[in-house]
Amino acid sequence: MPEYVKRIIRTLEDRGYEAYIVGGCVRDGMLGRQPEDWDVCTSATPEEIKESFSDVKTVDTGIRHGTVTVVIDHEPVEVTTFRTDGKYSDGRHPDKVQFTKDLTGDLARRDFTMNAMAYGPEGVIDPFGGLADLTNGVIRCVGDPVKRFQEDALRILRAVRFASVLGFEIEKSTEAAISRFAGIVRYVSTERINTEFSKLILGKNAGKILTRYREEIMEATGPELPLPTMLGKIDLLPAELPVRLVLLYPANLKDCLKGLKYDNATIKKAAAIDALAGEPLPFDEVSMKKLLRKDGPEAVRGSLEICRTFDVDTSDAKAMLADILDSGQCYSLDQLAVTGADLNMAPGPEVGQVLNGLLDAVIEGRVENDKEKLLKEVR
Repeated sequence: MPEYVKRIIRTLEDRGYEAYIVGGCVRDGMLGRQPEDWDVCTSATPEEIKESFSDVKTVDTGIRHGTVTVVIDHEPVEVTTFRTDGKYSDGRHPDKVQFTKDLTGDLARRDFTMNAMAYGPEGVIDPFGGLADLTNGVIRCVGDPVKRFQEDALRILRAVRFASVLGFEIEKSTEAAISRFAGIVRYVSTERINTEFSKLILGKNAGKILTRYREEIMEATGPELPLPTMLGKIDLLPAELPVRLVLLYPANLKDCLKGLKYDNATIKKAAAIDALAGEPLPFDEVSMKKLLRKDGPEAVRGSLEICRTFDVDTSDAKAMLADILDSGQCYSLDQLAVTGADLNMAPGPEVGQVLNGLLDAVIEGRVENDKEKLLKEVR
């Protein structure tokens, strides 16, 4: 546990309040993983939290729901009052919360048993069997899964995402509720769906989970997924978002990604990979460098990975690509040994034309990528 988190807990305890790390950071710690962030729950009210940390920066992140962000050593930590939740009319936030002094009541409102554990001076507090489920690789809702999913429909996609990332199995009643209610995920903002779906398809068990829950995932996200025989191939690909998206949406790629609110950079990369994968493999270094110049290493490498999933022999092309990249051979203007400033030309489009002509000559082997030799070509 980082010192800044210990300081927060110590400060609250010194003032007579209970304080624990809670949720995902406890889960990740038990799995031997480095937590991405740290959350603290406490018996102190939001006002008491702010008073306890009057000497450092605090932010009213979600003070209506009991959350204050405490910033120590430039590290933000969400500190939340023990609470119980009322109804979730918007399918995400409780309409009303009741602050409480009961840690177990606070843990009972959480999504899955593995996320409903706290850790404090007495060790792990685990009223819902989260440690056993974590040990056995089981994803199980806290209490009634129907209620948990109706409170926040995104939990359905989170369950499937955890199964993909952690390699866990989903408990039967939780799984049944996922199948029954998958469609309500569509009422969640597309941005939130995008975040969970992206993590899901990058998981180590993505192929298995996409295949097993194909219908539910399509109900939750919208676009049609390939048949199971194709979905299983995703595990053959590197865990890179653009290349995996190409495999999942072979038809109407751009429209699917726009609908899922992917950013323009991701869409552009995926579209380049998709286009290259439909072209013949480069047969020599000149054609490979021309592809690298046009689309960049990420797209070229990604297209070769896509081809490989369709049993195309890409070994020679991959070896050629690795040799060009590892040896630093020139294929882009950034690598060219001269710049516009070296040409002693007036600014204008002619400068770009000359530089591109020189790059053509270097790629085709007509001149070395040497400053003096390139300038001699211009003269």
